[in-house]
Amino acid sequence: MDDAIDDEIDLLSISIGASSSSFFEDPISIGAFHAMKRGIFTGISINIFSPKKKTYPLTTAGLAANSSLSPTSTPWYCSEGSLDANKVKGKIVLCNESASQTYIKSIGAAGDLISLVEKIDTTFTSIIPGAFVDSSFAYKILAYVNSTKNPQAIIHQSKSIRNTAAPFVASFSCRGPSKISRTILKPDIVAPGLDILAAYSKLSSATRSPSDDRFGVYNILSRTSMACPHVAGAAAYIKTFHPNWSSSAIKSALMTTG
Repeated sequence: MDDAIDDEIDLLSISIGASSSSFFEDPISIGAFHAMKRGIFTGISINIFSPKKKTYPLTTAGLAANSSLSPTSTPWYCSEGSLDANKVKGKIVLCNESASQTYIKSIGAAGDLISLVEKIDTTFTSIIPGAFVDSSFAYKILAYVNSTKNPQAIIHQSKSIRNTAAPFVASFSCRGPSKISRTILKPDIVAPGLDILAAYSKLSSATRSPSDDRFGVYNILSRTSMACPHVAGAAAYIKTFHPNWSSSAIKSALMTTG
């Protein structure tokens, strides 16, 4: 961060991990303070996977995705080593949410349907074709499987639908107020962070699984790390029209307009 400041940058977008438990020992907070002091707009991703934790700058909102599907086949609790590969090969497996997709793929399954106890507001890149279903529909699938000797299934291509509940803070994202002072409301702003087409490293497979041979420069990701660059981009756009505005003025403009 000091090197970036010395390079006389205009904006700083940071998403590099959780912060320290002590604000005064947190290098990200200290670096952001120095950047803002030098007039550099600084956006920091809020922490993830601890919604009740009190943290600071940014968080996420956005649209959810939905999968269209029809009935499927076979077991429910798919712990590693529990399935007969001869029976599963080339078939779609119905399993609970703790199932390992890597294991299901390794025994030759064509796809999976994952039964969820609770609805989720995000998704992830799967290693095999698959979809989420709620537990009540999963029982209907089981009833169908038990009613025929040759159950058939199709997992259709996913399609995006408009979520009328948006914008909302994602379930995995922290929300304020500030952990230092409850009189300071945080996050300052929410931005799209669910199911974002994002830049990705070719050094890692799409799912980070060793058995996944898909490598590319883009991936669908859901993180506060996706929200932070959206805000930085909006700040850069404002700065092109108002190059002499302070970072606080840009922040104010983002927080008080649509």
